[in-house]
Amino acid sequence: MATTITLRQTVAALVPKDQDGLGILASMTLTNTSQAKALVIIPARMASTRLPGKPLADIHGTPMIVQVWRRAMEADVGPVVVAAAETEIVAAVEKAGGHAVLTNPDHPS
Repeated sequence: MATTITLRQTVAALVPKDQDGLGILASMTLTNTSQAKALVIIPARMASTRLPGKPLADIHGTPMIVQVWRRAMEADVGPVVVAAAETEIVAAVEKAGGHAVLTNPDHPS
């Protein structure tokens, strides 16, 4: 039997709240089948001290974060979501067909 995991329930601590106290991406849902054992959350941020902008670094014409998301999808352990504070990262993942959430930029790294 399939269960539905709402993004609000799963990553509520990562998603900034609006004036009603609800997660911004509350409408997105992920389906977890009996084969899916975990929800994979990939944190990404642009403010890396060693390599600023690393998630969007070009690897053979594709942003690094998209490469990482694809490898996680290929592992087939469950739904994959990228959590990022920057809209550029979210846009890159969504353009590639992935799911991403915009997190609070004040979270510690």
